[in-house]
Amino acid sequence: MVSVGELAWLVGASYKAGQIKLRFFAAQDLESIEWVDRFQPYYLAKLEQDESVKKADLFTGNELQLWKVNLVGKPSKGVEVWESDLDPVMSYAYDNGLRFGILHRLEGNKWVPDTSLTAELTSRFEKLFGHTQRLDPLKYESLKEAYAYVSQPVPKIPEAKLNFREVGSEEDYYNAFLLSRLANLPLNRTYRNYSVSDWIRSMLNTYYRSHNILIPNPEELILGDTRKQVTGALAIGPEPGTYFNMHVLDYESLYPGCIDVFNLSYETIQCAHAECRSNQVPGQPTIHVCKKRRGIYSALVGALRDLRLRLYKHEAKKAEKDTNVVAASRLLKLFLVSCYGVTIRIHGLASPLLGEAITAYGRYVLQSTWDMAKNMDLGPKYSDSDSVFLDNPTEAQTRRLIQEVGDRFHLELAYDRVYAVCVLSTTKAYFGILPNGEPEIKGLAIAKSNSPRFFQERNLPTMPHSTIPGTEFSIRL
Repeated sequence: MVSVGELAWLVGASYKAGQIKLRFFAAQDLESIEWVDRFQPYYLAKLEQDESVKKADLFTGNELQLWKVNLVGKPSKGVEVWESDLDPVMSYAYDNGLRFGILHRLEGNKWVPDTSLTAELTSRFEKLFGHTQRLDPLKYESLKEAYAYVSQPVPKIPEAKLNFREVGSEEDYYNAFLLSRLANLPLNRTYRNYSVSDWIRSMLNTYYRSHNILIPNPEELILGDTRKQVTGALAIGPEPGTYFNMHVLDYESLYPGCIDVFNLSYETIQCAHAECRSNQVPGQPTIHVCKKRRGIYSALVGALRDLRLRLYKHEAKKAEKDTNVVAASRLLKLFLVSCYGVTIRIHGLASPLLGEAITAYGRYVLQSTWDMAKNMDLGPKYSDSDSVFLDNPTEAQTRRLIQEVGDRFHLELAYDRVYAVCVLSTTKAYFGILPNGEPEIKGLAIAKSNSPRFFQERNLPTMPHSTIPGTEFSIRL
């Protein structure tokens, strides 16, 4: 018998024949709790039925009156419907404000997520992010929620009780719990499952439903643009040659930063406001960005980016044995490296104009950085995607460029490395010697049998682009 006020971890749910079965583990003794509730899956349409709902249109903000239609088979052809492909489990979770992976408290006959923070954690959060509340309230709320989810301890539930199909490492277990919280997915869908598009889709759907916003159809997201590819990243140079004291700088999460700083979101691209049409995307005069309202996707991505860069990236370096901190840093990075790719090729998330805007701002920032470095006589010799190579600057000159870029774009340009010697060849092909004498070879293959042993011994295979260094798993969009 479950008592009112009891705390339990929500780990899973299932649906069958009009019933939702929630699975919890009691916080006190980690014993399994099953909670059954009735639920009729539905979709939304402009068909008068018994129950009507009012939803805000994501793109215009206008209120729409729709009706809930019981989901029995497929909707009739020719009828415009929304939210017809939602999993009943997730639809129930969204409607009832549930959050998988975190503590819930039984209040009356309803489970309510417990996202309270201790005084110490609250103080720490406000010190790091409190300034955001006035400047960007939407991002502040997203930051606070994500911080609360990640800060909760991970319960030591025996994996045998969780009925995982396969048993992995302690890291797999922590990854699954933190993913479950951030993406709001049942634990069995995050355990050793790195399909990032599912995470991002659920993260957005959770926000839309909790704020009474109609989840848009895939056809609405593309805004009439059916292109399958967008213009890629910028590459400048290189100037072939041998250089000494080469400073290599790169942007910390450039595309996520552009999404955040330039307000790039599904509903801010091609907004209907006449006064926003002058806010054109650099190099893309047919695309403009809204200036009147904060984009939901841009705020959510910005919150995850701030949480990683300002907290967990540094914490992970200091606390290598803290599994929770290390997992949080890695998983936040996985979200961030995928937030652009899903806008290009994932059904239900693809928005070609949004993807085009993201890469356009990335090119604009990198070209501007190159021009600034050139005007400061820092000798830029090569630039690709998110990095720039400076020929023999002083440390003070480099720090000045970093500061000026930060002031102008509110993005983080940082030291990547310094090469005592750097040999530039062609795009994505160079090698350098670090100050400690260690060589680094990028994009070069020494295939001849008479090549010097120095190169042959260091001709390592290239890591696949889908693998994140420092992890043992690959991600899928």
